[in-house]
Amino acid sequence: MSKFLNSQYCPLPVELQIISIFAVTSGLLDSTPVDSLCEFEAALHDHLAKKFPEVLVVLRTKKSLDDDIVAKLKEIISEFRDLFIPGVNFSKTDSTQLKSDGKQSIAKEAA
Repeated sequence: MSKFLNSQYCPLPVELQIISIFAVTSGLLDSTPVDSLCEFEAALHDHLAKKFPEVLVVLRTKKSLDDDIVAKLKEIISEFRDLFIPGVNFSKTDSTQLKSDGKQSIAKEAA
C-alpha cells in the first residue's frame, strides 16, 4: 500500500484516492507487479478522467460507494488492468492497437 501514498506536494482529489484504495483493497491488483503500481495508478486515473469522467463526478458528489458504483469500478479497473502494459507512456496511447494474442491492448502511438 505504501506504493500508493500521495506525494507530499501533490495531493490527490478524494475521488482518485477512493479509486486507488478500492482497487488495492478489493484484490483487483493482486496480480499487478508491485514495481508497476505507481505507473498503473497514474494511468488508471488518466483513463478514468478521459473515458469515464461521470464516475469521478459521482464519487466526488455522492462520497459513498453503492452497489452500482462498486460494480462499475470493478468493471473499469479489471478491464484496464488486463490492458495495462508497464513501461508504456499512457499519456500517448491508442487503445485500438492489438496485442499479439489478438486482445485489444493499450499500446504506444507512433511518435
